[in-house]
Amino acid sequence: MEPTKYTQFTTDEKKLIDYAKEKILEYCKKRKSEGLYDTIYAFILSENDQIYEGTFLELPSGVGFCSERAAIANMILKETEKAKIKVLLVACPVPKSLDKPLTPCGACRLAIEKFGTEKTTILCSEFIRKENGWEIFPKIWKFKIEDLYPFPWKDPWKEL
Repeated sequence: MEPTKYTQFTTDEKKLIDYAKEKILEYCKKRKSEGLYDTIYAFILSENDQIYEGTFLELPSGVGFCSERAAIANMILKETEKAKIKVLLVACPVPKSLDKPLTPCGACRLAIEKFGTEKTTILCSEFIRKENGWEIFPKIWKFKIEDLYPFPWKDPWKEL
């Protein structure tokens, strides 16, 4: 699977990519200055053209949540449960560029499917801490939810 080239993204996808690049660099610089490690981020462009962010939360008990669901929760907080995802971008810190994308987990895929549409795109990327800064999004993979989750759970009672 080859990553998608920047020229092959829609205007909305480019808008979210550019926003996410700037914000990741800002957050990474802050975390580094405080002696913290890099973490996973997610960004959503909603159908109302609003951008929402989320980050990974890990707790000692093992209970926490992913950045994708945090961003979805922020979208719902501002727009209600009727909000829909136009584009979702998830970015993972990695030690070197990968040959395969790091994609959302199963729980996140369910949430993306619930708050997405058949047009929703999921962009998966990475960023790498270098001695002199960060390399943000050396590769970006582009998916539709059916590419990642071909048989999502559906409530059978709603189908009746």
